[in-house]
Amino acid sequence: METLGTLVDNLSIVHLKLAHVADLDENKERLFNLGAQAGRLTSEINAFILAASNGLIQEEALLTPACKVYPKREEPPAPEGSLAHLIDYLAEINAALWATQEEVARIREIPPEKKDEVVERCFDLNMERSRTVDAINRAFAKVVSEAKP
Repeated sequence: METLGTLVDNLSIVHLKLAHVADLDENKERLFNLGAQAGRLTSEINAFILAASNGLIQEEALLTPACKVYPKREEPPAPEGSLAHLIDYLAEINAALWATQEEVARIREIPPEKKDEVVERCFDLNMERSRTVDAINRAFAKVVSEAKP
């Protein structure tokens, strides 16, 4: 089951695709399809929020963690803040990750001494993305819990 964090993450990525496709002056069909996908995700987010606020989604489902499997390493603390702040932060992380992925796509052009840095940045941003999705889920569950009579 999707969570608010994963839905918002997906919407953020669709908006990045829209921006990049528009920059590339791609065909109108691709722009239309991405716009339709953004619309569907927005509707799904609204329906999810409504269902959760009406008690139709159990708290455990709101908190489903991303469960990403990465090598063990010391992690910074999870991001904190309001739900809106975390959603905004996720969009920033996804934009930075997009830019880093573009560097990875050109890895052959990167000097050997810089390749490790690019790969590490990609890894770190992916970890931060997962932690932020989980933080959004916790913040939303708290909002829903506090709104209950």
